[in-house]
Amino acid sequence: MLNGVKYAACAAMISVALVAGATGAYAEDAISLEISVKDHVFSPAEMKLPHGKVVLLTIRNDDPTPMEFEAKPFKIEKPIKGNSSAVVRIKVPEEAGKILFVDEPREDKTLGYFIVE
Repeated sequence: MLNGVKYAACAAMISVALVAGATGAYAEDAISLEISVKDHVFSPAEMKLPHGKVVLLTIRNDDPTPMEFEAKPFKIEKPIKGNSSAVVRIKVPEEAGKILFVDEPREDKTLGYFIVE
């Protein structure tokens, strides 16, 4: 029975090491960018993204009111409380283009664009 316990413990440690290694590789490959919202205006209003890369985008809501960051082509809808932030993962497409992002409740006023190069 002792050998079975040792085997199970060894298998668990290998599994944890594999997951940790995969997570580390993912984090190294991702590009971190930041955008903020103040007075219901995105800054920057246009953000360049490198095609084919993974971007970890931190969205900082500097307004006291909540917002909902939305980028339909990326299938992102992220509610963010007032005076807080959130991170979204974006897999940038290979093809160049301009992609709209908005604060959903204020789409007519609070909007910006990702420029894929």
